[in-house]
Amino acid sequence: MHITFENSSDLTELTQLLQSLTGATCHDMEVITENNTLYIKINQNEELTIQTYIVPALAKFILKVKEPEFIRHLLETTFFFHDKSEQQQIIQMLYAIVGEEEASFHPQLREGYRREEILTQALTMFLSQHVYFSFEAFLKFRLKDYYSRLLDYIEVAIDEYKLEQDYQDFIESLRKYIATKTITSFSRVHVVYENERFLFYDENLKSFTYHLEQLEDDFISIKGFEVDQDLVAPLLLLCPKQIDLYVQDLDQGMIQTVINIFQERVTIHPYKRFSELQH
Repeated sequence: MHITFENSSDLTELTQLLQSLTGATCHDMEVITENNTLYIKINQNEELTIQTYIVPALAKFILKVKEPEFIRHLLETTFFFHDKSEQQQIIQMLYAIVGEEEASFHPQLREGYRREEILTQALTMFLSQHVYFSFEAFLKFRLKDYYSRLLDYIEVAIDEYKLEQDYQDFIESLRKYIATKTITSFSRVHVVYENERFLFYDENLKSFTYHLEQLEDDFISIKGFEVDQDLVAPLLLLCPKQIDLYVQDLDQGMIQTVINIFQERVTIHPYKRFSELQH
């Protein structure tokens, strides 16, 4: 098998990857490089060797080395994201999505094959018929289904990126709202999560209630995000200087949102700590 490369660094990286997969004691094949060409001599069981070593190596190399290049190109030419920092954030978002476990895979991507499966199938079919080929030509002409699936991933990553940007704007709006509240009835508030509800206590550990009607309507829903009515909205209304949150089995996303909004005002405690304070 002969594979020619336009880019010598691609040849070097793929060769190293092949050698790492086969190991020093493998006698099924020999790998030689010369004049930007990768020569692979298969000594026995050609089909098994291709499936065991060559297809996995090429697939891994394309996914790890070439795919980020493809994504940047598509982001710039198809989706018009020219800023390098934005491109990198979207790429990170994409790989966060594809790194999820099968059971929790993104809902918009559950239908259809994963890109690595499509790539493996394309390589298997191609290598069963071609033993002399240009690597760049293969990338350009033989991966239509893979590129189509990759576009699906990119579109989802862009949506998630935009949602994250909106969320950050939402958090910043709430921070600015808090900054305007210079007068507060409570310097310190203890919040206990118990029996799936939040209980509020003042600095003397006395329970109290509140009336959300006092909270400006603008902050019940802002930028498409609903302000949580059980914890976040009351804290916005109260705007205490210090928040002690006692939790057990509370959604980490909720805790992080409170920390993101109130920042250094928040201290997280184990649930049992509040009982200790009362005695």
